[in-house]
Amino acid sequence: MVEQGCWDVLVAGGGPAGITAAIWAQRLGRSVLLAEAEATLGGQLRAIERPLLDVPGFAGQEATAYLEALVAHLRAQDIPWRTGWRLATVEADGPCLVADFGPAGRIRAQRVAVATGLRVRRLGVPGEDELPPVSVSRLVAGPAGRALVVGGGDRALEASLRLDRAGWQVTLVHRRAGFRARPDLVRALADSRVQVYRPAVVAAFRVRPGREVETVLAPADGPERMVAADVVLVRVGMEPALPQLAVPPGDPRLQLVGDVALPSHLWAVVIAQGSAAAAVKEWARTWPPPGGSDAPPLA
Repeated sequence: MVEQGCWDVLVAGGGPAGITAAIWAQRLGRSVLLAEAEATLGGQLRAIERPLLDVPGFAGQEATAYLEALVAHLRAQDIPWRTGWRLATVEADGPCLVADFGPAGRIRAQRVAVATGLRVRRLGVPGEDELPPVSVSRLVAGPAGRALVVGGGDRALEASLRLDRAGWQVTLVHRRAGFRARPDLVRALADSRVQVYRPAVVAAFRVRPGREVETVLAPADGPERMVAADVVLVRVGMEPALPQLAVPPGDPRLQLVGDVALPSHLWAVVIAQGSAAAAVKEWARTWPPPGGSDAPPLA
């Protein structure tokens, strides 16, 4: 179903970049709707498993505290949002764009900011789809067990070290001989109890009754081996979660903002927010006077 009327601005993605775009659009006098794919707002802020290091004014605080401040800002400005709306496509429809959210519905807007962020890169091996989602923060708050972590970057080593400090028996698997993580994490790993297999690749996962996971490893220097664990965390990096865009390249009505539009070396909360604010302010240079759109009433 396509909603009647046309919003000034639709923001797809409720992470820090999307929230920033919505705040700026509303502040500049535009009708704005924020749509988030997951059940709650937050995006990558919900996935950060260590205190924030690079957000001015929030250094050393948990990401949840920053998210609460952003959501409070949305509420203070009476900005509407919807959750469970995952953007599938965006296409042109006369003076408006139409954003298709699959079964949730379709929304028309004069401008669309795509702030769909990042998604976890997959290994693409058998059994991966059966792995249950896990959070390091929840694991360290519960009873210790056996964990297998896949990856060689910051997120993989941070997860391994946090679990190790919480008393977990941790196995870390990396496909290269060397790590690409920060030097301080590599040094801490060397002083930890984490068992490391490298270079080795994951050939398959087998989820057994009782949810034990058997991971089949293919080391570079020997036969396959199997490692059993209670939980598996795949931390092999992130990639842009880019939806299908059926809009001509360069159409100024559509902007990619935040991490989905940035090279990986610029992935950071404050940079994502800055790109979102810049995109909305660039739109403001060519907008007609406020109040020209016919924003539909919220159900």
